[in-house]
This record gives sequence, structure tokens and C-alpha cells, in this order.
Amino acid sequence: MVTDLMRGYVKETWVQDIDFSTLERVADSFISKDFREREDDIIWRVRWGSRWLYLYILLEFQSTIDQ
Repeated sequence: MVTDLMRGYVKETWVQDIDFSTLERVADSFISKDFREREDDIIWRVRWGSRWLYLYILLEFQSTIDQ
């Protein structure tokens, strides 16, 4: 799904250089600098040349309108 989202919606040339076979989910629970635990949305990382590229894709599904 992440691969399809990136290829289908991000119309930038650098997306062609991503090695989607290296796509992996990153831990989504962190301890902040002030030692508060927090949960985040799903984060992915993937190889982009010799570097890791972190993908933070925010999708919000709602059953009602947020006033």
C-alpha cells in the first residue's frame, strides 16, 4: 500500500530512485526528551540511494465531520 501511495500520488522524479524492496515499518512509540511516552502514526523507512528515507504518511479516517 505504501509503495502504491508513493508511486501513485507523489509525482516527483526522486520517487523512481526509491528501493521499495527495503521498505520496513519503524517503531511508533517514543520517549520524548522530557521522558513522556507518546504514540505516533505509522512511520516507514526505505532506502533511497545510500541513505535511509523516512516516510511519515498521515491518513485520517473519520466517521463524522470535525467541527
